[in-house]
Amino acid sequence: MDQKALTVIAPLRAQDSSSLEGLKTFLRGMGENPETNPQLPLGKSRLIHFCRFIVIDGVDVDTGDQDDPLLAFESNYDGDLDGHLREMIDIGGPALDRIWGHCEGYPDGGVKDYPAFRSFIDQRSIPYEAFYIAYRGQTLEKVRQNTRIRERIEKLLGMDQGASSLPYASIRAEGLKEEPLLPVVKKPFSIDLNRIGLLAGLALLALAVALYQWDPRLDYSLLALLVVFLLYLRLKEIMDPADPPTPFNGSGELVRVEDRIVQNQLTHIVRIKPGPLRFHLLRLVFWGINLLAKICFNKGDLGGIPSIHFARWVILRESRRVLFMSNFDGSWESYLGDFIDKANAGLTGVWSNTLNFPKTWFLVGLFQSGAAYEEEFKGWTRRHQIETQFWYSAHAQESVRNIFNNVAIREGLEGTLSPTEAENWLARF
Repeated sequence: MDQKALTVIAPLRAQDSSSLEGLKTFLRGMGENPETNPQLPLGKSRLIHFCRFIVIDGVDVDTGDQDDPLLAFESNYDGDLDGHLREMIDIGGPALDRIWGHCEGYPDGGVKDYPAFRSFIDQRSIPYEAFYIAYRGQTLEKVRQNTRIRERIEKLLGMDQGASSLPYASIRAEGLKEEPLLPVVKKPFSIDLNRIGLLAGLALLALAVALYQWDPRLDYSLLALLVVFLLYLRLKEIMDPADPPTPFNGSGELVRVEDRIVQNQLTHIVRIKPGPLRFHLLRLVFWGINLLAKICFNKGDLGGIPSIHFARWVILRESRRVLFMSNFDGSWESYLGDFIDKANAGLTGVWSNTLNFPKTWFLVGLFQSGAAYEEEFKGWTRRHQIETQFWYSAHAQESVRNIFNNVAIREGLEGTLSPTEAENWLARF
């Protein structure tokens, strides 16, 4: 069972600035202690991995246009949507009423009128364009159990000065005690990206040969159309405006809530470039990322970035904006550094279709363009990053690497290991 994604975008009611700031203040207050705050103590949840509430003011930093202010909610959860919503209501129904009560169309009965509340959520939910899960199928209960197993064994090893001399059977018994093991998650089907590229290349070659044998003019016509398209795209890239190089902002409310725990979050919104070409190219890139996230990047890294827990892109179609929400390990600087060093070519394909992104070549970061312009890319990212007033992580001290290591430790308790396997297993602590 893979984890699910819920994204709710609701217009805020017409209200004065003080009311809007009051909502932000309330969310920030909950966000100071998202696990145990009295309004919405999500530490009680058994289903939610990550979630956030964000007030989007609506001022476009590129154009100065004023869009209607929005309240955005996103969650990564286990199980079905009804179970997710009912659990949140049980944990903090009055807080949900107070938050979503600022939105247009919120039912008078609030969460107590569950059918009306569910209808409100359904009508304002929008699908993701691309969704990445680092540890597919690892429910929150499994993640937490694996952490408990590792901690019990670490405690046992810490009690013995000659920990490496402890027999595997003793260590295994400690790991298995106190609670039954949840079933092992079936590893997701995965294909190497290089193999996909090779197969795609061979398929295109076979198609070209078949078309040439049928009618040689078809190959030449398709090649001419491709050349015309690439030239048109390159001309658009040359003419598209870009932000002047500016240093990224390393202060303010965005930074105040960073680096509190092992993980961080990023909420980013930017307008799509005008015209149908960019919109459809963007959706095509998202389709590719979403496909690769399921069949290639499903073992803890996204395009070479090993620190992302969950990430998603959604399109706000009415205002032609892209909303990106990510939950990741480490600092903002290291996260952006991974984009630049490991995945700038692929992910530049997304943001090159948005306003004022650093100049690109054919949608990717070739020849030190796009995300490879480090200072320009960081400045552009900060410029379009918005404050996440409330953010919750269910396993706040576990990195992606730790979660996978815990999975391997838990799997090592199944059956019997050979002496060499037991030695390798022990090295995980």
